[in-house]
Amino acid sequence: MNLLRKIVTSLIIGSTIVACADPNKEVKFDANVIQTTNEKIILKTTITNYSDSDKTLSEIDIDKSLHQTLNLSRMDGSIGEPIPLDNTYSYEINQIIPSGESLTINFKGQSTTQFISGEIDFIVNNDNWNFRSILVDCCKE
Repeated sequence: MNLLRKIVTSLIIGSTIVACADPNKEVKFDANVIQTTNEKIILKTTITNYSDSDKTLSEIDIDKSLHQTLNLSRMDGSIGEPIPLDNTYSYEINQIIPSGESLTINFKGQSTTQFISGEIDFIVNNDNWNFRSILVDCCKE
């Protein structure tokens, strides 16, 4: 029983340390789809830095199904790089977000008559383990 108690205590302490070490705990991530006309949508993504140090938004990865169904591209027309390993389309951003500021990246696309949902991943400070996922959905009739 004493061994079990030690294991449980170690797990609790370990998870607390990891939670406290979260480099994104003072960063807010938002993503939502805005219908602009009957046929056009905008996927608006925003990251807000509430920490005391600068953060870099390295990339945004969009679920492949969501990306293809909505025919998404950046406002400049770029379509991102398909990443088969995790079924996403990856967009390199590499923009610094100073403390206390926000960065918005918009994607344009086409509306659909079907319901679609998927995740948007924000990769921060070029660390693939340092990311947040936001679930978005679109185009309910």
